[in-house]
Amino acid sequence: MRLTDRVYLVGSGANGFYLSHASDCSVYAVDCDGPIVLVDAGVGYEGTDLIWQNLLRDGLDPNSVTHLLLTHKHADHSGGAVDWHERVGAKTMATAHTAQALVRGDEELISMGAAKRAGIYDLDYRFRACPVERELGEGDAVSVGDVTFTTLDTPGHCAGHCAFTFEGAGKLHLFGGDNVFAGGRILLQNIPDCDLQEHLRTVRRLAALPVEVFLPGHTMPCLREGYRHLRLAEARLDQLLVPESYH
Repeated sequence: MRLTDRVYLVGSGANGFYLSHASDCSVYAVDCDGPIVLVDAGVGYEGTDLIWQNLLRDGLDPNSVTHLLLTHKHADHSGGAVDWHERVGAKTMATAHTAQALVRGDEELISMGAAKRAGIYDLDYRFRACPVERELGEGDAVSVGDVTFTTLDTPGHCAGHCAFTFEGAGKLHLFGGDNVFAGGRILLQNIPDCDLQEHLRTVRRLAALPVEVFLPGHTMPCLREGYRHLRLAEARLDQLLVPESYH
């Protein structure tokens, strides 16, 4: 599904457009004038097949996927990374904390046990390890083809969470992961490394950005005046409230 002249939505679960497996996050493809970058990789159920087919339908060559940028470690965002590595040699890039979980295939670090007990993943799901090409931190740039992505540290939803921005057609694009969703909603979870105060600091930071194209990890993207969703979340803080949950 083409969103802008650069960005395509090629994966989305049951809480979005349901383009791929029900458990997938929103997976975005960025056309970098030849090479393709995927932001997040989905859960990895059914391998890459459904996302692969969506790329083809959008006129993109899946074999041109050279890089994966992961916003965070949770399986719905990172579980499919190893499939892209094995299939096309895609290079995975993530924060140090996310890299630790991914390289080890560490289900404890991503709270997989709790997620399975909550019915979020099937009991037989396995989080497969994947090598990480580069660890990213605040302000780090990733240049692929003619596009340069900038990394923002955005903890709160979980440890090691980050977001990515790039400028295209004079518009600031934000791949926010699970920081803020459409309507200014957030997702706090009963897991050890979900930190409310860090999350609220992240909300304020993102709300200060002149985001035009808002591309969250679930729910609807926004292609114009995306900052409005971020500022809706911030407005709740000014009332001494937390943003509403999207569930």
